Amino acid sequence: AMPMVLALLTRAHATATFCDVGQRALAAPTLVRSEVRGGFALCDHSRDHDLRMSRRGAGYERAEVTDGLHDLQLASGGAQVRFYRQPGGLWNPTVVAAMYDAGLDPLRWTDDPRDWSRPGMAAIVQRVLLRLRPGAVILLHDGGGNRSQTVQALAWLLPRLRGAGWTFTLPEPRHLPSAEAAQPQ
Repeated sequence: AMPMVLALLTRAHATATFCDVGQRALAAPTLVRSEVRGGFALCDHSRDHDLRMSRRGAGYERAEVTDGLHDLQLASGGAQVRFYRQPGGLWNPTVVAAMYDAGLDPLRWTDDPRDWSRPGMAAIVQRVLLRLRPGAVILLHDGGGNRSQTVQALAWLLPRLRGAGWTFTLPEPRHLPSAEAAQPQ
C-alpha cells in the first residue's frame, strides 16, 4: 500500500510523517528513501512493533527505541529522524526516557480512526471528518496488512479536504514533560 499512499499524497501536495518500524524499513529501504525524496518526515516506530515490550524489561524497551532508530537511519541513507511513536500508544516512562536520550520527540496523534481494524472505507472517512480540526494529527496505517480501505479513504479525503481549503503540514517536534509524554493514548 505504501507506494499508492505516497502517490496519493504527492498528487494532493500533502505532507505526512511516516512512522516506520525498523526491521520493516531495513527490508524495504527503497520505499523509505522514496519517503525522504518526497519531502516526508520520518518517525521511529520501534524495532519490531512489539506491543508487549513493557513486559520484557527496560533494556529491551530501550533497544526497541534505539535499534528502531538505527535501522531507520540505515534504511533511509542517513535522513533525519525527528520523532518516535510508541506502538499501540502504550507509552511509559522507560520508553519516554529512551526516546529523549536518542534525541527524538514524541509523535502523539489526536485522531485515530482505527483504520488498522479495517472498518470499511466509509467508516474511516467518517471518523476522520468527525474529529477534523486545525492542528489535528491523524493516524493512518499503510503497512502491516491489507490497507486497501485506507488507500480508498485517502483517495476520497485528500482532494476534498484540499478543495475545502485544508492544508497539510508536518508536525512540529514538541518536547513534552516526561510525565505527559508517558501517558498512554
